[in-house]
Amino acid sequence: MGADSELLVHGQSHSEAISVGSDGKFSLTIGKSAADQTYYLKSVTLSLQPDAEYVELINLSDEAVDVGGWLIEGELTGGRQARLPAGATIAPHGLLVAAVDLDDSQETVAGDGVSARQAWGIAGDVNAVQLEFPAGAPTRDDDWLKTTVSGGMNRLTLRGGVAAVDEVEYPIPLPTTADFQSMEKGDPTVIVDQDLDGLDEGWYPSLQLYTPGLPNDNNGLQELVGLEVVTHDPAQEVIVLNRPLQSVGELAGLPSGNAWQPFSSTDLAKIADRLTIEGLRLEAEGRLTAPTGAWQEKTEGWYEHSSLAQPPVAGTWRWTAVPDGHYRLSLYGWSGEQLSVRWESESGRFTEWSPALSADAQGRIVVGQVAIGVDGAPANTLTIDVACGSPSGICHLDYIRLDPRLVRIGPVNVNTAPRDVLLALPGMTATLADRIIAGRPYGDQRQKGRGIGDLLLGMVLGSDEEEKLEVFRRLAHLLTTRSDVFQILSLGQTAADGTPGASQRITAVVQR
Repeated sequence: MGADSELLVHGQSHSEAISVGSDGKFSLTIGKSAADQTYYLKSVTLSLQPDAEYVELINLSDEAVDVGGWLIEGELTGGRQARLPAGATIAPHGLLVAAVDLDDSQETVAGDGVSARQAWGIAGDVNAVQLEFPAGAPTRDDDWLKTTVSGGMNRLTLRGGVAAVDEVEYPIPLPTTADFQSMEKGDPTVIVDQDLDGLDEGWYPSLQLYTPGLPNDNNGLQELVGLEVVTHDPAQEVIVLNRPLQSVGELAGLPSGNAWQPFSSTDLAKIADRLTIEGLRLEAEGRLTAPTGAWQEKTEGWYEHSSLAQPPVAGTWRWTAVPDGHYRLSLYGWSGEQLSVRWESESGRFTEWSPALSADAQGRIVVGQVAIGVDGAPANTLTIDVACGSPSGICHLDYIRLDPRLVRIGPVNVNTAPRDVLLALPGMTATLADRIIAGRPYGDQRQKGRGIGDLLLGMVLGSDEEEKLEVFRRLAHLLTTRSDVFQILSLGQTAADGTPGASQRITAVVQR
């Protein structure tokens, strides 16, 4: 021990750091302060707290996340809130180590010779930051993350602004098997909640004792496949979309709730046709923020425009608390009427007006793609201006829809589509098209009413589970087992004394 000698009593700590050799040993010299006294040495405790304490965050999405200013709090911190510094980010599928004293510079314990980087061997290229403590950092006699808590609550909450990003619960006492051992997660899609309080409490002791900045290594990451033990890596195998599903095909491979087991094709077949990826219906009622005499709210909840004034007077509607993302915007009013639309693309700035768009037989006008809370658009807010473009000056607005960008329009009926039509689908092969045709009809095989789920039965989409799910993921949003669009041909003809007269042929396209 290179430290100077100090007179200590029971429970006191030496003021200087002790160096432990690579063999895990250290030397300690003890002397008596009084010759006529008897002294007993029961135990010596080594601690890296609070300097070396850390939490590790993982980003399971495909986009970088700015976590600067996010807070870590909860009973497990003893009420001492920690803050991630400005500029802290986590790369897609990356890690971030957040330590109390990363490089021996935390104000309350600076220069004591103990740091997280030195204690755990955190390399210089690891994404690591030093936590900030708005109410004061912990001292050497007061650890940050507690191993004993009062009241039975041991939560830890990651908060971005006012929103809780994640919240977990730690088992106390910790189920560690050695000193200086970290607790890690296994499959992050599996929730262990034995006390039924809604918080995940599934943790595993690290088999390497600690792995800051490196892939976890614990029994929860291991799976016995046949006679082989496979070690999984959540950063590479688990993806959090943080957006609406763009296709029912994205359900393929969805976690099942059992560790490292995706939703099987058999289970997916039972529900695929009962789900929709259509998004949000937002009522126009009560959302007109700039009322004009031309737009009048009716008792039925829709708005009516009845004015021939030129240029037409626009109404402004605004919706809040809308999830951020990219959407396809559709307006719903009366069939045959025409509306022009523009929307707020950046704070205070609107797009150009669309041309007068005609409503279809369902009263729907598909406007196009809009962004909410991304690409500079206002967060959680959609503001649109609507002007009547009908020659009569009469228009109606009932509600709008925000659907995922890849919502399916006019899917192909796998029961009736010719081979050439199937081959036109992206990723379709001649062999797959032939198997689909040979397996017809779909939709109610075995009288189960599974719809497109029937495609997942047998070997229509592939010979193994992985191939089935991959093909379904690619094609599901393009296929249906029923037709919604029909062409009707009507022929009328007059006759006099058995002699054909004038005739009229009418062709109509009808959407069910």
